[in-house]
Amino acid sequence: MELALRKPWVDVAKARAEWETELQGVVKHTAEPIQSQFVAHMIRKVLPKFHAVTIPGTGHFVYEDAPETAAEALAAFLAESAPR
Repeated sequence: MELALRKPWVDVAKARAEWETELQGVVKHTAEPIQSQFVAHMIRKVLPKFHAVTIPGTGHFVYEDAPETAAEALAAFLAESAPR
């Protein structure tokens, strides 16, 4: 029996190079990440509709650190994602 779902292999060297470029461009090196930046990069690559928001000055508890900004970001995401 053959499985119907086939995914192409990820070019790890290329993904790593793209991640390094992204790392130099947008990552705040003093930030405390919830997940590794490489994982975040791969999620964006594999899930094209993935949407990440960076809220400056926040840590692990975004809703405590910047409740209004976090609520606005969540509301915008839900409005974009709602079925029409």
